[in-house]
Amino acid sequence: MRWANREEWRAEKELVFEEHVAPVCADFEITPDELARKLGEQANILLLDFALEDLVSRCFPPDNRNVIDDYLKKRGRLEPVVARQYLQALRNSFVSLYEVVQVEPGSYVVLRDLIRGGEVVRAEERLGSQAMVQWDKLAARVVTLMGRNYLTGATFLLPSEAAESLLRIFRDTDKQMQQTHKKLARRRALEEDQRQEVSTVVLAGFATGFSRVWLMYCLDSLQRPLPELTNFDGEKIVLSVVTFPLLEIALSEVEHLLDAAPELERESDERSWTWLAEGDGGKPPRSKARGGLSFLTFRDDNRTLLGSVDLHEKHVILSVDSKERAERGKALLLKLLAGFVGTPLTSVQSVEQALEEWDAQDNDDDEFPEAEEIDREIVAPILKEFLDDHYRNLLEEKVPALDKKTPRQLVRSAAGKKKVVVWLKNLENHEARRTKGSKQQPYDFSWMWEELGIAELRR
Repeated sequence: MRWANREEWRAEKELVFEEHVAPVCADFEITPDELARKLGEQANILLLDFALEDLVSRCFPPDNRNVIDDYLKKRGRLEPVVARQYLQALRNSFVSLYEVVQVEPGSYVVLRDLIRGGEVVRAEERLGSQAMVQWDKLAARVVTLMGRNYLTGATFLLPSEAAESLLRIFRDTDKQMQQTHKKLARRRALEEDQRQEVSTVVLAGFATGFSRVWLMYCLDSLQRPLPELTNFDGEKIVLSVVTFPLLEIALSEVEHLLDAAPELERESDERSWTWLAEGDGGKPPRSKARGGLSFLTFRDDNRTLLGSVDLHEKHVILSVDSKERAERGKALLLKLLAGFVGTPLTSVQSVEQALEEWDAQDNDDDEFPEAEEIDREIVAPILKEFLDDHYRNLLEEKVPALDKKTPRQLVRSAAGKKKVVVWLKNLENHEARRTKGSKQQPYDFSWMWEELGIAELRR
């Protein structure tokens, strides 16, 4: 890095770094300094390292000058043999798009090259592997040293949408290169090794394509508003609290009325009740939401929890997650407690406001101890049963990510199977990332692969 900062390499370094950031800065109408502030320290360091690896693997005119060649010629004798070999491998490396097939955290990852194809490769990686899960997509360089493969320091973890964008871009570029190659070869069919050679030529100058796509998705995610958050009734989540003043001190009568209500269930011996939806024959509820993210709280008998009711000395307080539920709960309690409560007052808070309020507080993680192990043992089978039913129903539903077709429809064709494989891998990847670092086991999707008859493609 110090050698690349020398005066004789300043022009080349500035050129390469500008190629990585300037187009994205222009698209988002920000300066490079503003870009660095938006990314944050860690992401910005990663970007600089990625651009640096691109710099030292490039050759510049005149005479194909290269930073590593220059360094090794003038200072190489000071480096151990293994260091010189590593630098030479880095000098001849290129970035490609990889899929994580297997992970052994703290040891290695098994990767599939999504662009060049070929056999999977095992790459030694101690630190980075601890943050990876199966089916992650990586923009990375793999170098071989003394017969073993290693990931270099600068690796981008890409969302699936970014990976698909890169694949589309590369396919278009690669197609043009293949056509040129065929013309030069008098239209002879390409062998697998020839195809890889052409792909490698394209990849050798494609590092900026990876960083630009990664940057665009990073900035887009930072500027993107929160998705529409709804409950399972399809109602926008707005934290709502309805306060009913008690007209007279008649706590025992109010307790009796709340205890007798079939919609309410008392929590232990406290003056607190859970508001429950009517049962659905023991089946988990189906979401009525359309798009965005929907949230559900339910019990082991699959009844939906709609809210809570708390009795205080002078008030009855209803807490729910939408304005619509607040209105339904208000009507329920006004009828149930007629003569005992006055006109209620409703206060609401959006999710954004709640997050801002949370950020403004000096919160201590110690205030939220981890749930007891017994809770996890109780919840796990209930959650599995719910997810089993959810995903089994999903196989028959039109999925937006699958061109609004059902998974069963798509697996009838070869092209459709490819889309379903990508979809299932994304489901497994999201689940693995959701449960990573916790004691919770990720949901096992293997039955879905079997059910759809594509288990052999899960590799």
